Amino acid sequence: MESQSPSIVKTTYMDFSQALRKVIDGKKISKLEWDDVEIYGLLKDGILQIRLADKEFYTWKVSEGDLLGFDWFVVA
Repeated sequence: MESQSPSIVKTTYMDFSQALRKVIDGKKISKLEWDDVEIYGLLKDGILQIRLADKEFYTWKVSEGDLLGFDWFVVA
């Protein structure tokens, strides 16, 4: 079975605190600034992680730009 690439679920943009609530609810989030829905954050194994373009997961060290951004959205 072929897996599907992530896509934008909702084009309403959020601030980081709103986006983090979505992550807590089990959603994946991305940032318009990243310009790639293949890059997203999520909770994995109880840890906030980010999936980068190399398709590997890393512990997400949230930056000031992440915290201050208003361009977060949910991906599927």
